[in-house]
Amino acid sequence: MTPSALIEAAFDALPTSAFPPLNVSVAHLISSATPSYLVQFGRRAGFASVRVGASAKAGARACTEYSVVIGVDSPETISLFRALADVGEPPERPVMILLTHAFEQMWSAADFFCDREPYQLLRTIAAAGAMHARALHLTIACAERQARIDAFAAKEQQMVRLTNELALFQQAIARNVAHELNTPMLQVKAAVAGIADQLPPANRLVDFAVQATSRLEGVIQDITMLAEGMDVRLQPIIAQDVVDVALRDRRRRWSQAPEDERILVEMEPVKLVIEADYKGLSIVMQHLIDNALKFSAEKIQVSVSRERQNICFAVEDHGIGISRKHRSRIFDPFFQVDSGHARLKGGTGLGLTLARMILDKHGTQLLIESQKGVGSRFSFTLPILEMRDDLGDV
Repeated sequence: MTPSALIEAAFDALPTSAFPPLNVSVAHLISSATPSYLVQFGRRAGFASVRVGASAKAGARACTEYSVVIGVDSPETISLFRALADVGEPPERPVMILLTHAFEQMWSAADFFCDREPYQLLRTIAAAGAMHARALHLTIACAERQARIDAFAAKEQQMVRLTNELALFQQAIARNVAHELNTPMLQVKAAVAGIADQLPPANRLVDFAVQATSRLEGVIQDITMLAEGMDVRLQPIIAQDVVDVALRDRRRRWSQAPEDERILVEMEPVKLVIEADYKGLSIVMQHLIDNALKFSAEKIQVSVSRERQNICFAVEDHGIGISRKHRSRIFDPFFQVDSGHARLKGGTGLGLTLARMILDKHGTQLLIESQKGVGSRFSFTLPILEMRDDLGDV
């Protein structure tokens, strides 16, 4: 049986369900010395004869539109199969079937080898069509998945951009609000102080004005600290100076200066350098000291000590303590353990939230040790920055 008759017989016996529901077409390669490639569609849709000539690359271009290519064993066909193999893998190229009896051709680029027997060819064509269909399905699935990944990446980039823009917006609002409130606050504070000097000491209205002014000053201070805490810039600083800056800033506040006598400070005698933000850490220490004084009537301890290769900052009080059920919530904005007591002492409930935000940017955590009715200890550590004695070669 001639190759053409063999393929015709195989197609005559091929049921319509032999291929998947995709559009599978078959090209039959006819060996010829014609120096060009001619695609001729036969009687049956999906079947064509491709005349093989001298140019393998031209033949490969002509065959890439098919799902399956059946080649008669010849040097021209093998050259064409090699050119198709250079195109890539299915479905970028058709699945290639080589009709041959010669086992020495097994090393060629064909995907399937088939003896010249109609039933075997029928099964091979079905297998080749299924192979191409699976490859096409996987390609489509991969393209869809990649499209979803690209869409997710684009959405993530958009979210990052919006988050950064929102952070800048919040920072600008906090700074502007703090700046606009500070000036009139100083005027109100000066006016209340002047009135207090002219009236008797036991005047209740003056006391109310002083307390209200102090609370408003604390709120403005929290907003100012929030604006400053958003912009963390790490640089080498002396650890002990952080506490000194925090205590100095506290003394500038009207309502806080009288309580400084309850603060006991214990610091490492040797000056140690850490990489941190000066203003940010001083804000953290201010809030920890304020909370300790607010919820304790006794003296509090502020310490800066060395723990191996780290510096430990700690604030300890002997006040009301924090129950276990409240420890997970104390970092929530506006949450206060004892709201009634906190209202008497003032505060917005943002101190620990801001402290954690600043320490997160330093790569460390705020640790809590507390017992209800006994007291609390807040601490965090930062690595000591090794300073070189020499400047090296210049």
